[in-house]
Amino acid sequence: MDQVDNGWIKLHRKSLESGLMQNHKLWVMWTWCLLKASHKSTKAVINYTMIDIKPGQFIFGRKSAALETNMSEQNVRTCIKKLHEFGCVTSQSTNRFTVINIVNWDRYQNINIEINQPPNQQVTSSQPAGNQQVTTNKNVRMKECKKEKKKEKEISPGGDKSAEQVPQTRALQKCPHLKIVDEYNRILSGSMPAVKPNLWNGTRRKNLAARWKEDKERQSIDWWRQFFNRVSSTPFLVGKNDRGWVADLSWLVKPNNMAKVLEGKYSDRDKPDQDRLTPHDIKRGKIWKKRWEMKKAGATAEEIAEFDEKYKEYLQ
Repeated sequence: MDQVDNGWIKLHRKSLESGLMQNHKLWVMWTWCLLKASHKSTKAVINYTMIDIKPGQFIFGRKSAALETNMSEQNVRTCIKKLHEFGCVTSQSTNRFTVINIVNWDRYQNINIEINQPPNQQVTSSQPAGNQQVTTNKNVRMKECKKEKKKEKEISPGGDKSAEQVPQTRALQKCPHLKIVDEYNRILSGSMPAVKPNLWNGTRRKNLAARWKEDKERQSIDWWRQFFNRVSSTPFLVGKNDRGWVADLSWLVKPNNMAKVLEGKYSDRDKPDQDRLTPHDIKRGKIWKKRWEMKKAGATAEEIAEFDEKYKEYLQ
């Protein structure tokens, strides 16, 4: 091509922890989906039907996907199914076409960056296109560097944040979240809601880092393996109670909850401690249990995706 006119996408460093990169075919399919997604609202005509395409969506065809990714149609089908299961995409299908939707597209892709140019050095039509592109990239990169330096200053002892906050930030980086999540899924996914690694973030991620930091014994994968085995042998926590409530990793890493599990307070109980278990916790546990039962019963990826969309506030 003589010029770059097809735009670009952003690739977040969280991808390194998502588990997708370690599976070559899955990674190819995921990046292909990102590249195919529309960056703005548009329309398409399929078999004389006008379709509204929103940002982060695209019309999916298994044959064209196989051709463009150099995969077999079976591999394409498997990869798309896995991306549904991991919460990366959702889809709406008819008997004529399928629209794929990238989850959290606005969060990671739809970010407007203003380009500041010196007042006396405006780009004119007489300048080469390549020079304009280099200038744009340079300005964007300078802005990113300034933001990074500002963050470093904020977390340094001489910055605005107190010195007490610095170890907490470092602890969040040192805690092996993915390894702990893997152990949880391996031991408890048959009786508790599985955790999607790419959605392990926010408050629950901070809670896990805090539990890891507050006791030296917990700074070992073996300790967490033993803890999850203990949880799996506690009937009340895996749904054998009068409400059918099931704990999950987010609930387990809350400070008071973990302490009570370690003290054995849930070993011989018929109902949870009401001051800790909110109605939202109960609802969340039931929804995860329903989702697990659907998958066990052989629900399709589309059915799971529709279920996830309906109850997304409880599944995140």
